[in-house]
Amino acid sequence: MNRAQNRRSKERIITLCIFLFLSIPVFSASLGDVDSNSSIDIVDALLVAQHYVGLNPGQFDSSAADVDANSSIDIVDALLIAQYYVGLIDRFPGETATPLPTPSPTTVPGGNEVDAFGITNLYPDIPGVQEWNSLHWNNGIERTLSGSAGTRDPYDPTGWSQYRGNGFLTFTGSGLLLMGGGGEPRIYINPYEGSTETNPEVFWKNVEVSVYYMRIGTDGANWGGCIIGARSGPNGHTGTNPCTATTYYARLRHDGKIDFEKELMHSPSTVGISQTYWGGNPLPSDRWIGMKYCIYNIDNNQHVKLEMYLDTTSNGANGGTWEKVLEFTDDGNWAAPADGCSFPDTYIVTEGGGVVFIRNTNIAEARYKWFTVREIQAGN
Repeated sequence: MNRAQNRRSKERIITLCIFLFLSIPVFSASLGDVDSNSSIDIVDALLVAQHYVGLNPGQFDSSAADVDANSSIDIVDALLIAQYYVGLIDRFPGETATPLPTPSPTTVPGGNEVDAFGITNLYPDIPGVQEWNSLHWNNGIERTLSGSAGTRDPYDPTGWSQYRGNGFLTFTGSGLLLMGGGGEPRIYINPYEGSTETNPEVFWKNVEVSVYYMRIGTDGANWGGCIIGARSGPNGHTGTNPCTATTYYARLRHDGKIDFEKELMHSPSTVGISQTYWGGNPLPSDRWIGMKYCIYNIDNNQHVKLEMYLDTTSNGANGGTWEKVLEFTDDGNWAAPADGCSFPDTYIVTEGGGVVFIRNTNIAEARYKWFTVREIQAGN
């Protein structure tokens, strides 16, 4: 093959590669703009491909070409730029994640206090008790927890974020948690050190838990969704001590129902109250829905009040538009299986185990943001 034929062959390879991958995504940046024209487009992808096969294109900034940060410029970089151009990705692997915009953490009209993300607090904090929040999800560092149950997020300044169940937890670095991989992935906010069940740094009891949830597609179990558990023991769902599960759940379910569930031992449970929502349709996909779960003792610490609030319209604007959609009181008439435990099946969990968690079931991926847990002044 002569030089002209070899050149034409290389050009055909470049054209074919770009054509084949024009149906793929991109991230944002000066990275990728190899012709320095302040835009990232298919010309940049072509120039990187030409550089890779040795055609030495003009107006080529090699410092912007290694978009996957693997210390080489190759056809993968060209393909990633093409994906970015057609909108299949929104950030290059070599870039720092773009922070997720959040509301301003000030006060909202009416004087209500707000959490770290500017979301309205329905109940006041207990002074001196540390709020847990997911601000560290927005630190520009992507990481995944999977495999070994009990692994903790090394970037959580409290050290309380704990992976449980199975599947994966991916923190995007831009403020989101991606939870999925099938099975029953869970994130525990577990203030106990290691696997101990004594002397936690904070004991979550009367709490307001706030999070925004996005269902992706229509996968997931009917009883999955935005599922928040409170008053669980740190090992109650591991089989180590099933009688310390002691969990009250608030469930915004995929099948369109909302309910409260009680689990005294792992894993039988019962529902205290259930209602249809969304006009009887399934939980909407691909939109942010805010959920607050408030649980606190009443009647001189004899009974437990559960409340669920939803923000279905605002995506957190002005602190969120919160509607109480469900409430229920455990007054001793709510039974759940407790075989072999030291308490009856009508046991009221006025103390519990001090742990809060979020779980899901049989999802490929679901998304969460603006997650907070606060000890509140409510009830008595």
